[in-house]
Amino acid sequence: MDEQKPDSFITVPESFLDEVERAPINKTPGDLALLADEIRSAPWARPALRVIGRAQFAMRAWEAARDTWEAVRVLERNDIEANTLLATIYQKLDDLAASDLAPEAQTGPNPPHVLLFTGHRVDDPGRPTPRFPPGKVDIARQEIRAAIDDAIARHGNRLIGISGAASGGDILFHQECHARALATTIFLALPASEYATKSVSSAGPEWTRQYYDLLGKTPKRELQTSEDLPKWLSYRTDYTVWQRNNLWMLHNALANGSSRVTLIALWNGKAGDGPGGTAHMVDEILRRGGEVVRIGMGTVFPAE
Repeated sequence: MDEQKPDSFITVPESFLDEVERAPINKTPGDLALLADEIRSAPWARPALRVIGRAQFAMRAWEAARDTWEAVRVLERNDIEANTLLATIYQKLDDLAASDLAPEAQTGPNPPHVLLFTGHRVDDPGRPTPRFPPGKVDIARQEIRAAIDDAIARHGNRLIGISGAASGGDILFHQECHARALATTIFLALPASEYATKSVSSAGPEWTRQYYDLLGKTPKRELQTSEDLPKWLSYRTDYTVWQRNNLWMLHNALANGSSRVTLIALWNGKAGDGPGGTAHMVDEILRRGGEVVRIGMGTVFPAE
């Protein structure tokens, strides 16, 4: 391994440190996990990972802290702080009751099971090659409803939902969760009005009405103020706000552990129209050991 520069000689961008500080304040360990994922190949990765690892340790996000400090040790095998904290973290993880519990989930003996949703948008009028025609919306709703009911049967009513709010599957998912009194959170890549322009309004006024109705009664989070990535991510190529948004939702869903996440994917099995689509989300959660329930094939979408 190449000799590592001491952390004191490596500058971590202030804007990045500001994002790290906000996560504990907002009690969002998933945001810290996203940042740790994003900067592992940065030239300033080791000191940045150390800052994140300390925050995760303080939040008792043991599984995430383990991953972060193990990444530090890959960069510097004899890192004293990493080895010391990992000894404690491994001990904590031996106690399953202490495993990676987000503070906001510690309201009962067990954290909730998370239903994460991803799915295609309904086709805009005049789409050259139909994918999710408006005439299939009722069928998609029925399949989403059935997937939620199956999750309730398997995991009980202690469920929460996470999804975007694009026209089509996202909005249907929130509506069907609400019909079953399941709490959901809307994750928006951009501010609400700009998100509507990018991901809702082109489908027609009825979808726009449903979108704003949903925003009026559902907690929401916004990732960025524009499509421009933070300057500290400038070293990453082929990475957009839409890929970042998928990973943001995913890491927040996984904050309680991969065994407590089910991804419902309304998916035709193909790559999407751009980066950060449904195929990307499916690939990412499978890589992390989460469960995927795929719906829509042969009903909403033609059989392969």
